[in-house]
Amino acid sequence: MKTYFYSHLVHAETIYAKLDSLPIDTTEKAHLQELFELTLRNTAMHTILDHLSESDKKHFIDQEAEGDYEELWEFLKERSIAIEEKLRHALTLIVKELEHDISSLSS
Repeated sequence: MKTYFYSHLVHAETIYAKLDSLPIDTTEKAHLQELFELTLRNTAMHTILDHLSESDKKHFIDQEAEGDYEELWEFLKERSIAIEEKLRHALTLIVKELEHDISSLSS
């Protein structure tokens, strides 16, 4: 998994392990992993953008593209109360939902 500004907030290893255990070919597994990563990214972006003003949204998008995650987190913490916790919660829900879905496939 590529490292994103939110990577430290989510424990994706369990999903990768569960996907690896599915009886599907490696191409399908890779596709599911990509979908998982895109879902995490979309959830992270949506959660953050919901808590920023219009001008801050543009600044956030620009900083995120630059990849300076330390500066990005400073900016987010200045602009939104408990944004890290809100983001952790949203990402955790996605992981739990996918874990449940994968487990139901294995049953």
